[in-house]
Amino acid sequence: MSVNPPRTRTLPLNALRAFEAAARHESFVAAAAELGVTPGAVAQQIRKLEAWLGAEIFERNARGVRLAHDRKLVAAEISRNLEDIASSARKLGNLIGARTVHLAALPAVAQLWLRPRLEAVAKRLDTSSISVTAQEEPPLLETELFDAAVFFLRDAHHVDGKIIPIERDVIVPVCRPEIAARLSHPTDLAGVTLLHDGTWRSDWGAWLHAAAGPTSIAAGGSVYSLYSMALDAALAGEGVLIGHLPLVRDLLTAGKLVKPFAQEVSLDATLSILLPSTVGADGEALAAAILSARSN
Repeated sequence: MSVNPPRTRTLPLNALRAFEAAARHESFVAAAAELGVTPGAVAQQIRKLEAWLGAEIFERNARGVRLAHDRKLVAAEISRNLEDIASSARKLGNLIGARTVHLAALPAVAQLWLRPRLEAVAKRLDTSSISVTAQEEPPLLETELFDAAVFFLRDAHHVDGKIIPIERDVIVPVCRPEIAARLSHPTDLAGVTLLHDGTWRSDWGAWLHAAAGPTSIAAGGSVYSLYSMALDAALAGEGVLIGHLPLVRDLLTAGKLVKPFAQEVSLDATLSILLPSTVGADGEALAAAILSARSN
């Protein structure tokens, strides 16, 4: 007969993280989008946690899943505990010393605003290792191990953590000088190709409404899935793009692109740095480095 005690069942941490996201959203689909996995993968992790607990957690119905009130309270406690674990992991990284700085950013921001500044940021932080992850939505800095994130945040955008504004998002048409020479009034845009970013598809409508009133000019044109691709098309002289000034200012300064019209429109969003709510001196130094960095 064995005298060794039975091993304690290991807590499935990945399943716990999936549960925390699913409980917060009361949706496997929304949790999957947040975690960057499929809804099926979230459901699999939930089943794993239910097997570990020996009972079902969610109430399943035709509309999705629901969590009883007392279980929501426990889920909130788990959220706080996961935040504490992430904070402790950051502290451990700081104690180790030289390490990789992990940043997240909107793809357009990562490519056009952040990348040209990375050398200056690294120099100020005295590090040679910076990792940038491009993603469409801000990460949950309380549970994901990013040191900071850079995104356009709407005025009513709710995020956990500390927000440091960089500059307001302002839009204006931009194009090659030779195209601008043919444009004297917004109605002249009907004779050129309008370049659209798939994510910011409403940009043209917002600017035209402010500059020329209700119009159907923005109905046509070329649509790109990445803003950087639309910007490349503008640089190649293929049409006129709505420029987000934080992203195209360097090109305007260099004269590679120009503003055919003076009318600018301020959007209800601000390019911002996001830091974890538990940020310490290192986080503050990182934010200062990003704010002070100049593009190459």
